[in-house]
Amino acid sequence: MTRNTLFWSLPYTVRQLLFKWQNQQEFKKLQTLRTQEPEKLSAPTFKPFIDNKCIFVHIPKVAGVSVGYSLFQRHTGNHTSISEYQMVFSQKEFKRFFKFTFVRNPWDRLLSAYLFLIGGGRNQGDKKWADQHLSDFKSFDDFVLNWVSQENVNLGVHFKPQYLFVTNPGSMKLLVDFVGKFENLETDYQVVKKKLGFGDDLKFENKTKGKSDDYQKHYSPKTQEIVANVYKEDIALFGYKF
Repeated sequence: MTRNTLFWSLPYTVRQLLFKWQNQQEFKKLQTLRTQEPEKLSAPTFKPFIDNKCIFVHIPKVAGVSVGYSLFQRHTGNHTSISEYQMVFSQKEFKRFFKFTFVRNPWDRLLSAYLFLIGGGRNQGDKKWADQHLSDFKSFDDFVLNWVSQENVNLGVHFKPQYLFVTNPGSMKLLVDFVGKFENLETDYQVVKKKLGFGDDLKFENKTKGKSDDYQKHYSPKTQEIVANVYKEDIALFGYKF
């Protein structure tokens, strides 16, 4: 998906037409996700969003698998950003659908993503990425000191800043109707469940192995500062502090 700010200044329908013309294969792939609901529950699909007039923006390592299965009884949109959803849904649908996401303290999320990936991740793609990018680091401290930067965190979806999933390029305007917080997960999940009018009690899926609740003890003043600088937009937009 292009991050060209000029593109995103164009009217909604013009952007969609340009994207379809310039990225025919990607457009076709997204439209297939819109219309098909695979039998395999772990496979991605947007069809539950069409059926229920909603869009769930699943940010990595923010209990998205748990939320998705609890609401829709399956995996839904992978880690598709709100800007990508604008290439899938019409302007009328996008405006009308209830759009929601969950976010997490950046220091906690970074640790969770690191432990998740070095522990093998969810699939072979995660394992391959971790072997390529993370295997040389001796510890989480080493990883933050020598890898975490504004450039590097965009190399892998699990480390990508959260604001990029819920804003358009060149803007810090939130394009979702509700932002739940991982730190208040069960209560905020109930808000979404009530708004949609369906869903089971929250089931916890895909938990990171080996992670304690006290993320702060894994940071030194230096690594704390690195994360504050790299994820400053998340911290400002979602109101987080160490």
